[in-house]
Amino acid sequence: MAPKINQGAFYSIFVDGLSAANAFYPTLQICSNPKRAGEEYMRYRLLDGETVISAFISQALPQAQELLPCVTIKLLEYSAQIEDRLYLLVTDFEIVDAEPQQLFPESAYKQKPVGSKSEIVSNHTQKSMPLSPPMSQQFVPKQARARIGRKLEPPFPRTRHCPIKRLSSTMRTDNFAIIGRVTKMNEIREVNSRKGPLSILNFTICDHNSEIQFTAFSEQAHHAYNNLREGGVYWFTKFGVKMANKRFSALDHDYELSWTHRTEYSVSSDADLPSHHFNFTRLEHCADIPKDKFVDLCVYIYNINEPVSLISKKTQSEIFKRDLEVLDISGFRSSITLWGKYVDEPPAVETIQCFKGLRSSTFRGQVTFSLSQSGSFVSTPIEEVIALKEAIASGKLHPDQCQELRTEEEGGFTPGNNPGSFRNSVVKTIELNDFNDYEPERQVAFRRVKGVITSIDGYNDKYWYEMCPNEGCRKRVRLQDDGSYLCEKCQTTSANSDFAFMFSIVVMDDVGSLKVSVFDDCAKDMFKMSASEFKNAIQNGEDGAIRNLCGVEYIANMRINYDVNNNVTRYSLQKLYELNYDKEASFLYHSLKDR
Repeated sequence: MAPKINQGAFYSIFVDGLSAANAFYPTLQICSNPKRAGEEYMRYRLLDGETVISAFISQALPQAQELLPCVTIKLLEYSAQIEDRLYLLVTDFEIVDAEPQQLFPESAYKQKPVGSKSEIVSNHTQKSMPLSPPMSQQFVPKQARARIGRKLEPPFPRTRHCPIKRLSSTMRTDNFAIIGRVTKMNEIREVNSRKGPLSILNFTICDHNSEIQFTAFSEQAHHAYNNLREGGVYWFTKFGVKMANKRFSALDHDYELSWTHRTEYSVSSDADLPSHHFNFTRLEHCADIPKDKFVDLCVYIYNINEPVSLISKKTQSEIFKRDLEVLDISGFRSSITLWGKYVDEPPAVETIQCFKGLRSSTFRGQVTFSLSQSGSFVSTPIEEVIALKEAIASGKLHPDQCQELRTEEEGGFTPGNNPGSFRNSVVKTIELNDFNDYEPERQVAFRRVKGVITSIDGYNDKYWYEMCPNEGCRKRVRLQDDGSYLCEKCQTTSANSDFAFMFSIVVMDDVGSLKVSVFDDCAKDMFKMSASEFKNAIQNGEDGAIRNLCGVEYIANMRINYDVNNNVTRYSLQKLYELNYDKEASFLYHSLKDR
């Protein structure tokens, strides 16, 4: 039998002034996961059927470890705190029902905690929420819900305008709107997730200064695909903002947007927004970029090869690719591999094209690029295209005169590509303080440094952390009293955990030192073993892997992330190369000889 909740209890506490001194012991329900609030308390959200209030519960109580969402508790000792916001301070309680069960409609658990007496009074004057039916009858089938967002008729409601460039995950999107042109609308993809078949739609919007990716799922994906058109200009508000996964994002923006059931949009008549947004990189600067990095290129296509058939290792089906041979204004040539629909619809030969979202790779020492569904190309009369067209017409650029783009491991040293080079400097070793003058408005940059690793430091004396064993989840797990591990993201417990690397190294040269974070993928390449194997070796007293790295000079490719909100610059290692002294000496000799 479901426990009886004191509906309207918060009205009695904060408005009528009832408390434990008046023998008022309300029965309430937890409706959130705990969040730490200092050393002694955890913050929860409590629901009385009408209102949600924040509550700070003492962790010194043994029963506090059993609190989970939808557990019902009875307050025994508590006090009402009225400061900037209303909240309860709970020092004793008892668990009425430890079996999590939702007693109210789902929307009740998604309320935000109230912050004033007027909000409680407003909720109390409305009709109280009836107890919901049993769990088996409680949830409406997903396909019957109207959770696809809402289209508003123009004009868009008056609200603040935020440029796409300034978006971050700390902003409340209810308070402003963005405007953007849909520059690329992908087809809906059908994938199999843990919860069953899932529809995913990605499209890109841009304004005058930046662009960002929008992602929609399930019914929302079909709604957006059927109502938005490529090239159209729209206002958007009440969307989600999260960190972009740079492994799959071809855009410079640190964040991406997610379409929710609250998202509102409206057609705009603003025709001044650009139809494309590029951040071009010249081929001469591409020899030392990390593998799988996305770049934009403005190139001249001087040859198109015939399609080639391959057998996919993943699906064992036949697939096709087509190679383009290209050059750019820097005097270097390379190749671009087309996949998917672009194999049958290649650009014309002897034309200048602007490619968006090319993924870099290496093959037998050559630096190449590939274009898949996430990228695009267009021929548009912008400044870079005009300059390249004039250079080709004047005869300054010809495939036979251009240098092939090669990686440094194959000896293909070019300006901006020697070990330790920085911003086209030919012989200069990176000084660590040069990192301070990179462009902070871009928020993310990739740089290379040559130095000696002086120390390898773990976090809390460990070089690894316990990770959720579920496929696709890499979140940290928490060890519980019964010896199991809880993943707060997946809301699952497991008997064992996986391990992932996380530590920092200190790189030093003749002008200073720099602390750089190292994560799992890069650390595996450094130590040539997994985090579990490394953990066993350290616990057995075998620390040779660490000692072999310290005191040695390396070339380190690093990602620099500038946190605008906290005014902090963070460094993370992308790739570590051993310094080839023979090649470096040869390059320096020829550089000095040419002067």
